[in-house]
Amino acid sequence: MNSSHIYLLTGEPRVGKTSTIKKIIETLGREQCGGFYIQEIRTEGERRGFQLITLDGQTGTLAHVDLDSPILVGRYGVNLDCLNSIGIAAIDKALATKPLIIVDEIGPMQAYSEPFKKAIMDILASPRPLLATIALEPHPWLDELKQQKGVELYTLNPENQKQIIDTLTDRLASLLNKDRF
Repeated sequence: MNSSHIYLLTGEPRVGKTSTIKKIIETLGREQCGGFYIQEIRTEGERRGFQLITLDGQTGTLAHVDLDSPILVGRYGVNLDCLNSIGIAAIDKALATKPLIIVDEIGPMQAYSEPFKKAIMDILASPRPLLATIALEPHPWLDELKQQKGVELYTLNPENQKQIIDTLTDRLASLLNKDRF
């Protein structure tokens, strides 16, 4: 395997990071991928929270404006139980059974979870490729991840989305066809 196997997408909020991940998953084939993505919860057009959705169909509310939680990120109460049970279980299952791990997203909410941080470090220590989104804004743990050996960081914008999708799809397809995990 080449030395790069961690592919992180970053960019401004709402630039299309999750859409990019979903397009890559569709192209590579869902059977190759395990992990989760985050989807906005909207009410009457307003973003009210975030739902965690595993690639095998489990869901949970990761954060919501109406969630009473000791952890607040912006106006959102964070549900670490959702991340620690559903999200980490999806990562562990993907590490055991899938050639490509998907984590959308690695951000300030997720950084509150020590078990999540450990799960990410376990992926980095494994030979499995990781395709993940990571928050753009500075944060000590996120900045440290971006500097890890084997990381390729892609900053997404509307002009380069198709090129990044094509580049990452080609790189990951090559890894998945070459390496048998």
